[in-house]
Amino acid sequence: VKGKGLDVIVAETGEEPMPTPWTVYELVKTISHYDSAWKEFMLIDMGGATTDVYSASANTLSPDTVLHGVPEPFVKRTVEGDLGMRVSAQAAAKAAGTLPQASMPQDATDASVLAEYAERLARCPDHLPQNADEQRLDETLAGVCVSLAGARHAGRCAPVFTPEGEIQLQTGRDLRRIDKVIGSGGWLARASAFDPAAWLAAQSLDARGRTVLVPRTFTYFRDAEALFPLLANLAREIPRGAAIAGVGMLAH
Repeated sequence: VKGKGLDVIVAETGEEPMPTPWTVYELVKTISHYDSAWKEFMLIDMGGATTDVYSASANTLSPDTVLHGVPEPFVKRTVEGDLGMRVSAQAAAKAAGTLPQASMPQDATDASVLAEYAERLARCPDHLPQNADEQRLDETLAGVCVSLAGARHAGRCAPVFTPEGEIQLQTGRDLRRIDKVIGSGGWLARASAFDPAAWLAAQSLDARGRTVLVPRTFTYFRDAEALFPLLANLAREIPRGAAIAGVGMLAH
């Protein structure tokens, strides 16, 4: 805490900052509550060690779908400790091998080259890309994190045959109708040209042949000024203001 300078903030304000994952979760709830246009959306917060995914979704079932398992809350957060841009880069590069190569974006980097780059990042987590090739490696690594974290967060659906005919059996939440996705965290905040749509589309089916219920068609926004963690702390005292400011400062 002292190394990050938070003790100075506590001394100046008399209040302790709350953990970012918890406050961002509360901010997602606040935005969903105060802005009807943002009632349902998904937020991906990607860092050097983890990729957190938040979604606000009613998870309404179609008439031919049956939910298997416990219904999920309207707002949900998952965290993937093996998917990150630096500290967890080697684990993320290894997990890239689980993605179907045929459905990955065409400009994705070769797996062996990505693994070598991730090994270098493990030795020097503060490394920043020095040229276009390394920028492309970072983009591939980010795409892998977004793709896998989004798929793990979303539900699954598969046909099941009953005496009454075929139905769809769903586990988890259906995010296919989500039409707004936010990218937050250091790399996603800065990467103005990154589009997560192709990477999420790579998760059309899982290893068991089930449909992965990730968002399909959506508008992508960025927390370009990296203000969401700060607004999330402000949301405790001024929730409506934090929600309006959060949506208002998003970049396309």
